[in-house]
Amino acid sequence: MVAKGAVKVATSTRTPSVPSKSRGSRKKSASGSGMASIAIVENELNLISIYSYVVKELGFKPVFVAREGEEILKAVSDGRTSPDVIIMDYRLPGMNGIETAKRIVERRPSTKVIVASADDSIRDESISLGFSFLQKPFSLETFAKRIRRVVSQLPDSRSSTVAVRSLPRRKRSPQRT
Repeated sequence: MVAKGAVKVATSTRTPSVPSKSRGSRKKSASGSGMASIAIVENELNLISIYSYVVKELGFKPVFVAREGEEILKAVSDGRTSPDVIIMDYRLPGMNGIETAKRIVERRPSTKVIVASADDSIRDESISLGFSFLQKPFSLETFAKRIRRVVSQLPDSRSSTVAVRSLPRRKRSPQRT
């Protein structure tokens, strides 16, 4: 059984592909910085760490991390952050992820949102609002592909050629016979 909010880690021998940091998914940011900016809104610290790791491996920098919807909403409203993409949990303390995302997109219509939730009942609403929906639990490879897809939808004046590399593999202990 997978815990609520968990991200399953692929256990196959095949390692998920992730674009290289040196070239690749460097989509032009709406803020003009040259690279898409990604914010993470998640109340579980272990998932924040995993999401941050994948975002960094894709060659991006998480520009803002929040544990509540009101926190990211206030940061966007007062100009402390203006992410191109927000990875948003649905079940957050206070305001839920969809309500938070709707308010942010009202202020910044170009912002793309990935709603990550174990609650499949919000899939249709998320998609109808123009958000990408990602059902938890998901593999790191699925997560990386979704981020690449959403970033590819951002305005870009440059080539979107993607160099691919693998996430580092965990070391395995030798098997005893």
